[in-house]
Amino acid sequence: MAKLKRGHSFLVRDRLRKDIDKVSSYAKGYLLDVGCGSKPYFYLFKQVDEYIGMDIPLDIYEDKESKAVARKSAIDVYGSALDIPFKSESFDAVVCFQVLEHLPEPARAVSEMARCLKPGGHLILSTNFLWPLHDIPYDFFRFTEFGLKYLIEKSGLTLKQIEKELGFVGTLACHLCKFIVTVLPFRAFWKIMVVVIQIFAGWLDRVVTDYMKSIGKEERTVCNYLVVAQKPKEKKEV
Repeated sequence: MAKLKRGHSFLVRDRLRKDIDKVSSYAKGYLLDVGCGSKPYFYLFKQVDEYIGMDIPLDIYEDKESKAVARKSAIDVYGSALDIPFKSESFDAVVCFQVLEHLPEPARAVSEMARCLKPGGHLILSTNFLWPLHDIPYDFFRFTEFGLKYLIEKSGLTLKQIEKELGFVGTLACHLCKFIVTVLPFRAFWKIMVVVIQIFAGWLDRVVTDYMKSIGKEERTVCNYLVVAQKPKEKKEV
């Protein structure tokens, strides 16, 4: 289900939204959103001819926030990411946001998305690396950039781009804010504090990341990843 929880997570959600906006131009024609939920990023893909949202019935989730998303769901077609109910090469683009970690067979899901893409079409996918458990008990995996590269290439796609969303400072801030809003008393006060913490952490995260790049170091502590992959174009007959 395409959802990141609010409050303690607005920093990573904002970064994800900006990264999706940057790569949204890869999507054209007919687009399938796998695990669409309430289609939170629909408005970033206005250039496509048709935006089809697919998801399972969301009443299986028991926590409050998941039920809230279920009430706002914008599902056009019911179906599983493990067995997408469309013919091969039906879509020019497939998107899948914050869903892969909730699937018991992620490799199969990526292969299904690849199957549904037309030659030359693009997959835009995001998922967690360092993130707390959520949507329990439907939270199965976490992915490194190398794991995602393996899944993408195994499915026959070519990895074009990978974005790291938040480094050490931003990731630490999100985890701290999660602890604050779920454990500490006086929640009304702390709700204000988590906003202040994340605003400051967002600035500091950019400063630290830029500094690491300037000294030739790569950020290894990452909250979330966004990847863009392409299905190879058909070879022209000579």
